[in-house]
Amino acid sequence: MLAYIVVFTCTWWVVFFMVLPFNIQTQKSSEIGHDKGAPTKPYLGIKMLVTSVIAVILTKLIINLINAGYLAMLADKYINFLSSL
Repeated sequence: MLAYIVVFTCTWWVVFFMVLPFNIQTQKSSEIGHDKGAPTKPYLGIKMLVTSVIAVILTKLIINLINAGYLAMLADKYINFLSSL
């Protein structure tokens, strides 16, 4: 269970930072003291929902790869490759 939480949390944050720049419209004119690059409507709720759906799918995929032993196999091949250098 802890593995699911850790993988989901890491995946969620990575996906969230990838989704943040989508559909950003900056302010045309801004008041003094406000950043001109700040988005007018950041749509954070929608982005968090999309991020959560994508993170659940990726978490399930990653956990299935771990349980099937594919990631351990790739790690072994990588270690053997590095040791042969």
